[in-house]
Amino acid sequence: MDKSYHWINDSVKIDFALPSMIQELVDELEEMDRKEDWSYFDRCGFIENITKEFVINKEMTSKQRDILCQRYRGG
Repeated sequence: MDKSYHWINDSVKIDFALPSMIQELVDELEEMDRKEDWSYFDRCGFIENITKEFVINKEMTSKQRDILCQRYRGG
C-alpha cells in the first residue's frame, strides 16, 4: 500500500521501538493525517509535550524524541 501523507514528514523514519502510549498516539496521528483531520495539529502539540516526560523518565532518549517530533510536526 502506497502511503502518502498530508502533514507527516515521511522523510523522517522511526526505526526504534516506542513506548505503547506513544505508539498509540502515533497510530492516531497517522489516521488523522490520512483523513485530513485538522485536529492532527493539536495532537502534534500533545506529542511534543508528553514525550518530554518519557525522556525525563528515561523511557526514550532526547534524540528519539527529536526524531519523533520531526516526523509528526505540528505545522
